[in-house]
This record gives sequence, C-alpha cells and structure tokens, in this order.
Amino acid sequence: MTAVLEVRGLTVAVGMKRRPPLPVVRGVDLTLRRGEVLGLVGESGTGKTLTALALMGLAPPGAQVTGSVRLLGEELLDLPVRELARLRGSRIAMVFQDPLHAFTPVQRVGDQIAEALRIHQHPRPRRESAQRRAVELLDFVGVPRPGWAARAYPHQLSGGMRQRAMIAMAMANNPDVLVADEPTSALDVTVQAQVLESLAAARRETGAALLLVTHDLGVVAGTADRVAVLYAGRIVETGPVEAVLTRPRMPYTLGLVGSVPRPDTRSPLTPIPGTAPTPGTASPGCAFAPRCPLMEPDCVTSDIQLLGVDSPSRAGLAGFDAHEAACRRVRLVAQRTAVELFPPGGEVGGGARGEGGSGNPAPFGLGDGDLGSRSRTLPPAPGNGAPGSGEHTPPSAPGDRTRGRHRNTTPSTPGTGNPWPWKRNTPRTPGNESPGSTPSTPDHGNPAPHEHTAPSAPDHCDPESHGPTAPSAPGTWNLWLRRHSTPPAPGNENPGPQERTAPSTSDHGNPARHGQAAPSELSHGDLESPAPSAPGTGNPEPHRRTPPTSPAPPSPGLVLRVTGLAKSFTPPSGRRRHERTVVAVEEVDLEVRRGETLALVGESGAGKSTVLMEIVSLAAPGTGTVEILGQDVSRLTRRTARLLRGAVQIVPQDPMSSLDPRMPVGDIIAEPLHARRVPRDVVAARVPRLLSQVGLDPADAERYPHQFSGGQRQRVAIARALAVEPALLLLDEPVSALDVSVQAQILDLLLRLKRELGPAYLFVSHDLAVVRQIADRVSVMYAGRTVETGPVAEVFDAPRHPYARALLSAVPLPDPVAERARRRIVLPGDPPSGVPVTAGCRFLARCPVAALLAPGRRTRCEKEIPRATQVSVAGTHTVACHFPHGGMPWQHIRTDRGTSGRPGY
Repeated sequence: MTAVLEVRGLTVAVGMKRRPPLPVVRGVDLTLRRGEVLGLVGESGTGKTLTALALMGLAPPGAQVTGSVRLLGEELLDLPVRELARLRGSRIAMVFQDPLHAFTPVQRVGDQIAEALRIHQHPRPRRESAQRRAVELLDFVGVPRPGWAARAYPHQLSGGMRQRAMIAMAMANNPDVLVADEPTSALDVTVQAQVLESLAAARRETGAALLLVTHDLGVVAGTADRVAVLYAGRIVETGPVEAVLTRPRMPYTLGLVGSVPRPDTRSPLTPIPGTAPTPGTASPGCAFAPRCPLMEPDCVTSDIQLLGVDSPSRAGLAGFDAHEAACRRVRLVAQRTAVELFPPGGEVGGGARGEGGSGNPAPFGLGDGDLGSRSRTLPPAPGNGAPGSGEHTPPSAPGDRTRGRHRNTTPSTPGTGNPWPWKRNTPRTPGNESPGSTPSTPDHGNPAPHEHTAPSAPDHCDPESHGPTAPSAPGTWNLWLRRHSTPPAPGNENPGPQERTAPSTSDHGNPARHGQAAPSELSHGDLESPAPSAPGTGNPEPHRRTPPTSPAPPSPGLVLRVTGLAKSFTPPSGRRRHERTVVAVEEVDLEVRRGETLALVGESGAGKSTVLMEIVSLAAPGTGTVEILGQDVSRLTRRTARLLRGAVQIVPQDPMSSLDPRMPVGDIIAEPLHARRVPRDVVAARVPRLLSQVGLDPADAERYPHQFSGGQRQRVAIARALAVEPALLLLDEPVSALDVSVQAQILDLLLRLKRELGPAYLFVSHDLAVVRQIADRVSVMYAGRTVETGPVAEVFDAPRHPYARALLSAVPLPDPVAERARRRIVLPGDPPSGVPVTAGCRFLARCPVAALLAPGRRTRCEKEIPRATQVSVAGTHTVACHFPHGGMPWQHIRTDRGTSGRPGY
C-alpha cells in the first residue's frame, strides 16, 4: 500500500517575543498510508498539535519549520502560500479541536461549507447547488435537522453538532488526508461516539487517510491502525496499535497506558512522576530520563534512535508495521508491569515533594517513608471487597509493615508534624459506623480505652475563644451545630450527647484547653442517645440541649440527603420571560454517607453542577429538601448556616477561575481559616502541612496561581477546601481538563485523603472510567432527573436503564481487542438543554428500547413519568424506567463498527 503522506525530520522552533526560537518539535518521522488511521498521542505540551499544524502549513507566525513533508510525492514545506492554499481543503484537510473558533462567527454554517466547495471544485458549482450539497453533507455526518443547521450560525449549534459540521466541511472535497486535532476532547461520551462515527463515515466515503491527534488512548484503541507516541517533541514509540498499547516497550508509554482508567474494571492507576520538560530544557540524551525509574547514566548523556523490539537482534520488522521504541532498557521494560514501574502513590505531586529536601514533617502522622512508598493496593469497596473503592482500612498493629513502610499507630506528640493526630486513630468504614466503636489499634495511654480520645497536640485551633473552627467528622459537626445554635424552647431540654475532651500537654491552639471536644472523636451514635459522662474525661459540660429545629439524622452515617430537589431559572428581563423558564433540575434524590464517594454522572446539561450549587448554597430550595448532617437547610438560622458552611466545601471544575490571581496560594489556603477566626499562629503552622498533604512543597505558599500547572492548581483548590476539615467535599469535574497522568495523580490523592481524613465525596463527572476508579456508588442523571442509582459494580457491570447502558457503551477502552469486540450504542440527537417539555419519559425521543416497543406499550412511556423502583435483592440498586433491561453486561455485546445500529436488548 502506497504512502500518501511522508514526514521526515520535521522540526519546529518557536520564539516568544525577543527570545530566540526554541525547538518544540524535534525530528518527527511519520508515514501515513491510504485509508489508514494513525494515532498521534502524548501528554499536553509534547508537540502533537504543533506537528499537525506544521503539516498543513499553519505553524504560528515566526516559527521555523524544517525537514520534509511530502503529500503524494509533492513537497509541501517549499511551496508558495498560494500553492499551499490550493492544496489545503482539496487534498489535505483539517478538523480543528475547537470548531467554534475555526468557523467564521458571522457567516452561516451552510454558507461556509458551500464556500469550500466553490473554491476547490472545477468547474465551479453554482451557489444554490453548493448549498444543497452542504445540507447533504451535514445529513451524512449525522447532524439532526440538517436544513436548519445549514441556516444557523456557529454559536447556535451544540458542541457535537459544530464538530460534525467541521467534519462535513473537511470531507467536502474528498481529500486524500484528513488531520483531526483532538476532535473529541471537550465532548460527552455519547456525543464523542457520534463524532467518531462521523469520522469513520467520512473516511469510508472519501477513502482518505486519517491522522488522529489525541490524548485519549481509548479513542486510539478503537479507531487507529497504528500509533505513534510523542514525548518532548520526539517519537519515542511507534507500531501497530495492539502491540503498542498492550505490549509497550518504552517506560513512558507503559506509564501512560497505566494512567488511563477503565470503565470495565477497577485497578490501581500509575501516575508518571514529574512533568514533561519545557522547550529548550531537554537533556542531550533521552528527554524522559529525569522521570524514568530505569534511567542509567548513558540515558542522560547520549540519545538513542527508534529501534525494533520484536526480534532478538532488535532489527524489528521491516516496513510500516515495525514496533519500535527509543529506549535502551527494552528487555527490562518487557518484564515489568506499569504498577511495578510506577507504583501508585509512590510519587506525589510530580516531584514537588522531596526534591528540595526541606525537612518538613510528614503530614497526618505519616512517617518519612510514607510519602515515598504508599500502599500499592487500593482499599476494598463496601460490601464486596472490590479494590480501589476508598474504603477506610483500620490501622495495623504497631510494628506492622506494608511494602517496607511502618504504619503509624502511636499517638503524635508536639513536634511530630501531625496537625490533626486523632484522625489516624478513627478509621471509618461506610456501613460500619456503630456507636462507640473501638479502633483496631491497642490503647496507647489514652484516658479511656473504649473512647476515641485525641492524643495531645498543640496545633489545633481554639474554637471557643477565637471563634468556631471546622470539626472534621459528621458527628462532631452535628454536635458543634447544637452547641452554637439557638437554645431550645422550654420543655425541650433533652440531654445531649456526651462530650469527650482530649488531655493536653500544651495549650497552644488546643481545643482541649477550653473543654472543646476534639474533632473526629464522636460517632453518630453519640447524637442519637445521651450517654453518661465517662470518668476521667474532664468534661466541664456533660450535657447539651438540642434545638427543636435540628432533627437528628435518620441514619447514623448519613452526611447528605437530597429529596425531590428541583431548580429552574427565569431570564431576568425581556418579553414573556415566564414562558422561557428553563427547568435545570426536575427531581433528584440522593444520599451520601460518611466516608463514602457518590458519583453524579450524566451528559452536559443534565443538571449535575446545578445540584452541587444548590447543596453548597445552604439556601432553601424551591422544591424538595436538602439535609446536611441532619440539618434541613430550609430551617437554618443565619448563625447555624454560618457554622454549617464549613462542613461542606467545593472543589470547582476550573481552579484558575476560583483562585484569586493577586494572592499567593498560602493566603488563598489560609482564607477560610481566617474567616473562621482561627489564630494566626495556628494558620501559619497549618498551611505548610496542608500543602504537604496534597503533594506540594510548603515553599510554594509564596507563589501565585498562574505559576502552577493545571494539576498543581487543582491540588491548591483541594488544600483550600480541606483547610476547615469538611465532612462533605463536593468535587465538580476535578480531573476533566487534565492529562491522564496528572489525572491519575489527582485521583490517587483523593483516594489517599479519604482514607486518612474520612470526608464524604460527592463527585460530579461525565467520565465514567474515572467514576469506576474512585466511587462507591453512582447516580445517573438525565434531563434533570435521577434515572439509575446503585453500587458502582452493579451499575457498571449490569446497567438497567437504556441511558446508562448507552453511556457505558460509549466509554472507550484502552484495549484494542476488547474495544473492537463490544458494541457501541450511538444515541440519536443531542442531549437536551434543560428538561424537555413532554408528559412522559424524558428519554423517550432518544431511547432505543422505546423505538422497538409495540404502540400499545410505548403509550406508557409517552404519558407516564417512570418512578424509581428497586431491581436488586439488597435494595441498593434503583432504576426509573418502565421497561428496565434484564441486566446483560454491555461489554459482552458484539459490536457492529460500520453502522450505528440498535442495541441488542
């Protein structure tokens, strides 16, 4: 098969302002055959997009491009601009990452596609003929209502429709090569499936070769024939997609594959330590050497070219199908797994910690070895022991070792660097929050062996004399609210829970100094019934009174309960404003228990972020109820609401938009502590520990947000949220904009923090593969309603709702064999914007099950909104569907890659 595109020694150097040009792309070699799909993958900043732009002659102004790019034997780099413009769009075309910026905003979409036809086709077609062809192309790539879409402006189309319109424009003139730059990066999985189907249809129609630039290895596994891995501007491994993704021979590729979460199983992720070098800073040898655990001296001093890895002689296979890697340790890499090479948690923060050797104490009582070698196995899921659920594991007995590190089970003393030492002695397991439960570690001199008392430590703030601070455990938060709420009415003086205090050896910021119970000492059982004062606790106030407006939670471990929540938005002005009300959330029910992670998933516009905003606002919802730690937010007084606000913290999707650019991160993290009147000396001691806890160097407190990478800024946002020790952490798409390696680092961090601190997570995401790795339970939303809820293993392995099945089938697997052996359910149309105005099921218009029903049975879907019903014996799995699926695992359904088809129900 002949090559249509040959790239040899492509080098692109880019200069900034008065600085000399720095090499960003360094000697890239690519070969693309007719009808072939070549995937170009790598982390952000490795030069993927710049390589694609250089092929099209669209490198940034001032960039120096050298090497050779030959299209069907014709050299492109030496062509004049006018000749190159003649080829662009006719023989080589590009699908840009952001079509909203690629389209002209003041010109209709159909006119822009027709313009491409009239420029490149000879004889030149008439305007009316070109516009008819534009409508046909839009219909071919699956744009709903193509006639309307052709008359619309780009901003009037959804993201998926714009991307498919861009594909229609690229294929309009039957090019020989299509270059697609991250065509699915900002799309929901269901829309991503539609776009990939459109790309496949365009390729079949035109016979074009496809260069697919992406960071999503799952997309490459299901689409590409060959793959090239780019790092620091160079190809470090290339070959058939199955060989490279299942048998990688370059350490970087092995770590990259291990960093990708899978929706079909829960397994430890392997974040790659450190960050990619910036342009001009790569060593003369292997650019990956500073991050490679197999580095040897020759790797730093001398470079190595791509060598075959399929034969003992390392000559490899001849021709296009050779599997090659630029590494001296190929044989050793073949004997290691990703977990062995990059142990999960083995490096936190990309090298931020430990590089400087500042000697800062390890946070939360962890020994020196804990930061460098954390447990390599994920905790079991509640109830079934599945790994990686984030379930809290009781501490081991003193002297126990886990992979070479001692578990810290002795109480902290002043100077050990443990800001909240009692947290290590109060393991909490979802579903095992019995009152008065005892830790699994032996007593180390605590006043009462049966009580969870705090070892002495001088570094917690003084809540009584300096204002209220944030307790950590839900039970303590509930007691704290009772303390500071309005006194009960006469006749309601029910004795409250017993308060236990911690012995103190220092009064610097210690809650025990003023009789304040140490956080995390009380369980929810303490809130349900009064308990007599334990002898020797030194409790000055043995009983508290419960205000009548603060009912106790109905379940001991319940942190959050949302029932029948609805939210609508009305335009602030304009004609007929009430007729244009948008219902963002129609009916949502969810519960989150202590130490549990509940994931809220669905397409964009389903209402996920609106639910978070309603919870964190602590305002009375328009419809439904929101209870946090047993407190109905609609009945909170201003004082109680202020006290409760610290119990709920949020980590936003874009940390850059939530961090003040004019404040150093140390002040940003300290801000919530200052708002709660924590003493300044306590704040000054706690901020460095919070930075260390999230994997940053305490010296980073002096830096500003713009000086951090995206993953580091997300760590700062997490540290700020943890500053007041919340009982519930709301995470709004915390890893959606990160590379897979950085994403794995953040997920590993969140799992570790939950094990150590025990907060509950409400995790919003559209990435179901990420949800499989971190969540205990999942709630699926569609058009403002909850459609399926249950344990992650049950919902992912045997989804019952047609929408949940379509979502899971659309998530690509990073395994070429498994990905091509399963069926992808492509839903028609786009996700609704707000709740659709219909009397029956909100999913009816897109439901593949309803399309196959007899008219008599379909009437029920058209007229009746389905209610949640139990579909499991344990009563933990609910689905809101009139005709739920019987539970056949979706991953075992054979795929038909050529057509969208219908699911095999």
